[in-house]
Amino acid sequence: MTVSYERASEMKSRINIGDLQVGIPLRFDVFDSDDRLVLSRGNRITSEAQLGRLIKEGVFYHAPSDREDAQSDESTQLAPDENRVAREVSTFKILDDCSHRLDALLDQPAHTFEADSFVDEIMTLVTRVQRCCQFDGDATLAYVLLGQAPRYTVRQHMNVAILTALMLSRTAWVRTEAALAAALTMNIGILALQEALYWTSDPLGQDQRAALQQHPDMSVLALRERGVGDPAWLEIVAQHHEAPDGSGYPRGTDAVEICREARVIVLADRYNGMLMNRAYRPGIAPDQALEVLARRDASALDPEILALLVRAIGVYPPGTVVALVNKEVGVVTNRLLDLKHRIVRTFFSESHWPYDRPVKRLTSGMPQFAIAKVLPRDALEYPIEPEQLWPPSPLVESDDEGM
Repeated sequence: MTVSYERASEMKSRINIGDLQVGIPLRFDVFDSDDRLVLSRGNRITSEAQLGRLIKEGVFYHAPSDREDAQSDESTQLAPDENRVAREVSTFKILDDCSHRLDALLDQPAHTFEADSFVDEIMTLVTRVQRCCQFDGDATLAYVLLGQAPRYTVRQHMNVAILTALMLSRTAWVRTEAALAAALTMNIGILALQEALYWTSDPLGQDQRAALQQHPDMSVLALRERGVGDPAWLEIVAQHHEAPDGSGYPRGTDAVEICREARVIVLADRYNGMLMNRAYRPGIAPDQALEVLARRDASALDPEILALLVRAIGVYPPGTVVALVNKEVGVVTNRLLDLKHRIVRTFFSESHWPYDRPVKRLTSGMPQFAIAKVLPRDALEYPIEPEQLWPPSPLVESDDEGM
């Protein structure tokens, strides 16, 4: 994908954090606060340390208006290439399609798959999740909070894969594809029980507890039956409930033996689990979830991985419903390099009179636009239209990429 934002005016826009990722080619020229060129379009950020320096110093790009509107402006030019095509894509639509395809794959009996077909299908979903994160990380992250997967188990797998992809995009680790495949399939050996437990507040029975303790091994077995032979994929699934302090299961493996990708999935799964409503308790707000992880679960988590999560998504990730100091209510739509601030689109004011269209608020600009508190999803009295907050954007892709 090659997108060029022409320098149509001298207006500078601060770059969103989702637009800077380790190893991903830049889609625009990057300038410092004195308007000096820092990195040219097409170059890659090579390390987390370099990314940290850019965030600290503050980086900008030139655009005719704000960053979001520039994507649909005439100044957005697609590099000519007779082998590539451009079309408008909705990140939410792509992820919805992935959720439905994953739903079918997880339920399909092992004996019905032809050789390598299950592996190929899962890796296609891995590629699509990665692309969504690279192309519009903010919309992809919003899907974690606002997406409508067919059932709980599918939503859990999709959300953990998205969080894992965003976290691993900020590292130089080389087993990203295996980690995402593991995130999409980690509970395949216990889907029916997991779905049933989601809808009940009854205490676990002895057999249910035993099955939960053994389900990583059961999932490895189910994956082998479907033709999965990648040792990294299977290792990550086997370890996705282990903990550095030895409190995890099924083996109680300690920190030395747990692979880094499994540690990422452990954290992504815990964080996502806190956000989601359950029969026996409501989900908690994203900022509270991070606080609980840092305070209550610190010994069972790798502090390096927790810091990676915070840097990747921030305290108020896109999709979070918030109230501002001025009593407006809206949704966080974009991350900025400064983790304390976000772009919010507000729907109505204190009087609850709806705006004709969501109003953009820069939470770092004026005190009255600062985030006052996080609200439950149903605090919005009007339906959220994802494509209104994260519009479909021009995507350049090869005809055979199938996204």
